[in-house]
Amino acid sequence: MPFLNLPKWRMYYQEYGTGPNAIVAVHGNLASSLWWKFLLPHIPKQYRFIAMDLRGCGKSTHTSSGYEILQFVDDIKILTEKLELKQFHLLGHSMGGQISLAYAGVYAKQIQSLTLVDSVPADGLRLTEEGRQNFKELQKKQYSFKKSCRKLLPLLS
Repeated sequence: MPFLNLPKWRMYYQEYGTGPNAIVAVHGNLASSLWWKFLLPHIPKQYRFIAMDLRGCGKSTHTSSGYEILQFVDDIKILTEKLELKQFHLLGHSMGGQISLAYAGVYAKQIQSLTLVDSVPADGLRLTEEGRQNFKELQKKQYSFKKSCRKLLPLLS
């Protein structure tokens, strides 16, 4: 399994294909690199598809800090440097879209194309008080949370 061993945590990532053009895929909140599994049979042979697990997600380890958008941007930079990607296509879903947009703003010269799928806006999302209370309830009731996730994210079932 491909892991990057970083000073305070381990980053998991998966690579598919060996083409000369790279796509780096960034999943959304409450997801992992598995989110992109449905795409794999459709990736053209000329591409190398790289899906990372953001810190605290999937097989990447949790950290006590570093869950800000710009820290995730730094994490992508670490991964792309390790994989020696000078230029690549960046694909982001949901919060991964927000992270990808921020990455493109900081490292525009590396980005060949930017694709955002159901992206969180650049300035984030605001929850109503009712929405915030619902999230707190789901945190307390793990069964309800899992049931909700299965309905919202059918790929996890």
